[in-house]
Amino acid sequence: MTNSDTLNFFINLGLGRTAASVAAFLTVPAKILLIIVLAAVASRLAVRLIHRSITAVGSRTPIQARSERAGKRATAIASTVASIARVAIWAIAVLMILGEVGLNLGPFVAGATIVGAALGFGAQSLVKDLLAGFTILTEDQYAVGDTITVGATSGTVEDVNLMRTRFRADDGKVWFVANGEIRQVANGSLGWGRATADLVLPYEADMDAAVSAAASEAGTMAQEPEWVDAIIAPPEAYRAGIRVDGCTLRVTAKTRPTVSATVGRVLLERVDRRVRRGPEGGDGGGDGDGGGDAGGDGGGDAGDPAPAEPVAG
Repeated sequence: MTNSDTLNFFINLGLGRTAASVAAFLTVPAKILLIIVLAAVASRLAVRLIHRSITAVGSRTPIQARSERAGKRATAIASTVASIARVAIWAIAVLMILGEVGLNLGPFVAGATIVGAALGFGAQSLVKDLLAGFTILTEDQYAVGDTITVGATSGTVEDVNLMRTRFRADDGKVWFVANGEIRQVANGSLGWGRATADLVLPYEADMDAAVSAAASEAGTMAQEPEWVDAIIAPPEAYRAGIRVDGCTLRVTAKTRPTVSATVGRVLLERVDRRVRRGPEGGDGGGDGDGGGDAGGDGGGDAGDPAPAEPVAG
């Protein structure tokens, strides 16, 4: 409805020309105010509806039982979708307001289309980052507090959003990585980890006795109050292979995430001391030098080497 049509409408209602002109003049600000109010209400309703819908769907899916962070992930996804909805609602409101003030939207829309096409062509990496970030959030690949490895760098995630991931490496450096550049990522905080302790014993060592002693010591450690929560499955000891300098005795333990490196180091120290004492707790009778390594798959890095001697045969 044009201004003249609005003026004639008020005149037909019986108003004088001056009063009709004032009413017609106030109609445009009233329409703009109404558009703003409706946009604000629609934005709030859309945000609430999106949050409730996504939270309800997330609570009914099987992934809720598999991931302790399903609720947080649903909240993050809902916030992202809600932000997009708010932008769309207010963009429509702005176009409607421009139309009410009499601005011809034809050239504006045409120019915006050209600018949008240019920006879309030049911002392909930006779109790539956004899509990758949305995938990371929806698939729960990692979250704040997780220990991840991107390329050759490992660290703890401090922030993750649709655009980029920020994590602090083991040496204290903070890394900012665009989500679109992350092709492979290892998460050491999902589910469980594995602590590994390797001892290299001379060929003349009694491997059966060493395996038995290592299994006994690892089992004892797993039952101690300090470690009963960290080690979630009985440890295993076995012959892992033959090397140039001796035979490898390996002890593994399934642990909670992020503590496998610590468990691996302590496990190596205790198994090494136990093997030194021999099968009955006495002094080992064999000669020779060996080496030890401790590590944690999914939860830490390799530990420092430790000496090991053969069990008396």
